[in-house]
Amino acid sequence: MHDLRNLISASAGLTSKAKLNIMQAMMSIMSGSHKTTVSIKPSDISARERLKLAGFSWDRSTKTWYITKKCENYSIVQKALYASQQLLEMPNIYTSSSISKFLLSRWNSGAVLIGSAGLAEVCESALIQNSCRRVVVISNQPWDGFETVSFRKLKDKLEELISPGLFVIFDGIPSRNSKTFELCAILSLAAVFRVVILSEVRNIEDIQNAVLLTDPGLSPSYEFFKNHIVIQNTGNKYSSKTYKAIKEFVSKVSPAVRRTFPVKYPAAISVEAGTLEQVLFERAKMEFTGVKSARLAELALVNAQAAGAEMGEDVPENYVTAKVGKAKFLAEKYGLTICSKFDKILSHKVLSLTVTPKCDMFLYAKKLEDKKAKETFDVLNLLSKFAECS
Repeated sequence: MHDLRNLISASAGLTSKAKLNIMQAMMSIMSGSHKTTVSIKPSDISARERLKLAGFSWDRSTKTWYITKKCENYSIVQKALYASQQLLEMPNIYTSSSISKFLLSRWNSGAVLIGSAGLAEVCESALIQNSCRRVVVISNQPWDGFETVSFRKLKDKLEELISPGLFVIFDGIPSRNSKTFELCAILSLAAVFRVVILSEVRNIEDIQNAVLLTDPGLSPSYEFFKNHIVIQNTGNKYSSKTYKAIKEFVSKVSPAVRRTFPVKYPAAISVEAGTLEQVLFERAKMEFTGVKSARLAELALVNAQAAGAEMGEDVPENYVTAKVGKAKFLAEKYGLTICSKFDKILSHKVLSLTVTPKCDMFLYAKKLEDKKAKETFDVLNLLSKFAECS
């Protein structure tokens, strides 16, 4: 990092013209105790979408965006607006890292990284060049060396975090319709640069929501998804959804999205679940909801005794699920290590009892997990269409 610092210092006098590439304020703001009105250039789609995500409404008569004191976070949104108008220099690029080059080239906008990535070099480069003044990470996991706030505590810390020259890193994203997502959108409004890191992508909406937080001008509208989703009838109640116009979606958002790993396709082996685990699976789906329902259903196919205990059902101690029986045979045949999402997933020669792309081979229950297996490969196909940088 010291070489980077010396290089930037030595070149400062030679690049004054480039260093003066300053972001111009795009908003005209009229703020009061009861109402704040914002006028933006009609062509600034990102600014418009950021305002909408932060709670602003459109006034057709004055052709301005406004928010009133009725908004729960009115004073915080005001602070975010004024923080967003801080004029800072665009960073020059003095790094050989492809990730750093990509992020710095997107400055004053935002970017999405799919996979893990080290961002220390990007942060130092931006801070040294006065392109940002503070770096904050929003994550439920610790980030050594970074100021970190959890998503759970964001509501209490939001006003304190908002300041001019903010570079914010979102380690994951909350649900689109949640209060936490709205708080993230307000923080994004205040920032000079935003990055979302998606360590796992479950579906196309994850990428859509990440782009909304980073550069919403590139994000297709929700009408796009409404008009391009097809529900496939797989012959049972666990039908799957697929998407038309994937190329159009990728083409629109790809300027802001990169993956940091090569796409690898695991082998998928179907298994006919036994009657007992089928009953437990169906009961988990019918009697429980949300995360607990999904967890118990998967557990029933892997460890029927544990799932049965949670649901008040007695399962014989010597009962072996169809997945476990098949896994033992395949693991011995191909020299694989058996694990599941209920264990720590290994990184090499893994046979997973649960459906996941992070393995060499996984087992899925016919009819019960057809949808999940298909969607796993749909996501891998989607990720393969984005450029890789590492």
